[in-house]
Amino acid sequence: MFHFEAGPNRWKLGFKDAVVKSFKFLRKYGFRRVRAEATLVRYETPWYSFKRRFYMNVYHSRGSYEMGVELGPKNSDRDMVNLPWILRWAGAPEADACFGDEGERTMFFAETRDAVQSLVPRMAALFQKYADPFLRRDPEAFKAVKAMVKRADEVYMERLNRLAPKRAQASAAWEIEEFERVVAIYESFEDELMAGERERLADAKKRLAARARH
Repeated sequence: MFHFEAGPNRWKLGFKDAVVKSFKFLRKYGFRRVRAEATLVRYETPWYSFKRRFYMNVYHSRGSYEMGVELGPKNSDRDMVNLPWILRWAGAPEADACFGDEGERTMFFAETRDAVQSLVPRMAALFQKYADPFLRRDPEAFKAVKAMVKRADEVYMERLNRLAPKRAQASAAWEIEEFERVVAIYESFEDELMAGERERLADAKKRLAARARH
């Protein structure tokens, strides 16, 4: 498996210090910092907690520079929730920026120190505002998000299966450069195109326009 190593200068972005400063509110929920690195800060509830032990990771991806927050029972990634799904569960207006045509995506991307120092506090503020039931380890909140994710996966798979024949036809037409057919097929379900398909549709239209000029 390919593994990204954090670059030797990642510390200059100040991610660790920004997280430590912005997520101080976690202490009132019983979370304690157990790890702090240039691209990852981890919190856990103590072993003597009367409730099931939980962890929380605030990370800055080593390869893509995406930032995120994930929270769940320790030793059970299956029940983990993250910031985008918490925002969707809460009906937060910011949730719209976290989901695209192909599902979940990050709304926090930072390659510079200024971006990190701006976005980490914003990420922390959103988490503090909407994640209270999860930080209190409310099992019903976790169940609700899990049900939402399951339903979204079902809808996504239904959508893929329903449109699979048309996608195959469009790909076949693309391979033999029948761009008129590519455009016709993709436009028949344009509202449900994935990002790559939108790019292919735009490219097919450009090629047709170029042919028309000659």
